[in-house]
Amino acid sequence: MPGTRVREPSPAVTMLQPLIEFLCTHSPYSSVPPTQIAFLAKRLQSRYYARGQPVAADGGLCIVRRGRIALSASDATTLEAGATLLGPCQGIAATDTLCLELDADGFDALGRQAPDLARALADAGLPRSRPQQPD
Repeated sequence: MPGTRVREPSPAVTMLQPLIEFLCTHSPYSSVPPTQIAFLAKRLQSRYYARGQPVAADGGLCIVRRGRIALSASDATTLEAGATLLGPCQGIAATDTLCLELDADGFDALGRQAPDLARALADAGLPRSRPQQPD
């Protein structure tokens, strides 16, 4: 139709799209409205951990984007891409690992602004890491 303008997505939304798609392919994010996933995606911070480095996201949320996290040096349990830890997130990078993290303040805001997502996280039975024990 002449004179009709097509609204292009904002650059911020376009840049977040791969992250939103990643989250939507993993539980519990796949069951949450996309607007709430976008709310989360805007607030996540990427952080790289070298193999053997402690992983901590004190009181918040930690999502494995690439790599693996061991819950402890003496435990064979590892979390792979898409897995989520609720804080305090403590573990050890079993491989070079990229995580998506949300601090405690951001996690509190998530509960207020994205209640379906906060409820899904609470109901998912996600692992909560244990403090590291000396070997």
